[in-house]
Amino acid sequence: MSTPEFITFTGLDNLTDLKGVFSLSRAYPGKVEWGVLYGGTSNRFPGWDVLLKLSLDYPEIPRALHLCGPASQLLMGGFYDRSLAQLCFIRGFGRWQINAAAYPEPTRVRDRLKRYTEAPGIIQVRGEEFPPPVRGLQYLYDESGGRGRVASSWPAPSSLDGRCGYAGGLRPDNVQEVLARCPAPDDSFWIDMESGVRTGEDFDLAKCRRVLELVYGR
Repeated sequence: MSTPEFITFTGLDNLTDLKGVFSLSRAYPGKVEWGVLYGGTSNRFPGWDVLLKLSLDYPEIPRALHLCGPASQLLMGGFYDRSLAQLCFIRGFGRWQINAAAYPEPTRVRDRLKRYTEAPGIIQVRGEEFPPPVRGLQYLYDESGGRGRVASSWPAPSSLDGRCGYAGGLRPDNVQEVLARCPAPDDSFWIDMESGVRTGEDFDLAKCRRVLELVYGR
């Protein structure tokens, strides 16, 4: 089984126990990143009160900002947006991921992000191989496109300038099996999980813990 450098659990929401998030981060230092969705109105998109609490009370928790829907469209359209600018003052977002309906042109993403952050950007890719490297960007292979389907295979990392990641249909009951087929060497990639660590509509920290135990041990 290939071992990822770290695991991103995406979908921390308004009801998530932040003390539990902090506890898991401390139990697995350097092995956990929390993906925070932004740009929607459902419970999956935490409000500003949660974002501020994370920043002020738990600044050391590693997390990535995932821009979705209108937030992603505003960024890619080149429009300056006050709410996106305000996110720059929320401490702790080590990476910004652009969740776009269609594959965005990498250099365009990089240039748009520079208006708001110096943090690395992430874009989702599909196909038989990773695109050519672009400085300041990382690639997340997600053939599922958010539908929770496991890919029949993952492409091997190319000579990327930075990290690459894999996502799509990963759950506690299949993560070891899927990682056994991963073509990337240990500690050279990350995996991202969203629907597989939810119970109904709720983000489930117990499932996150179980994944960490299966991948990294107790």
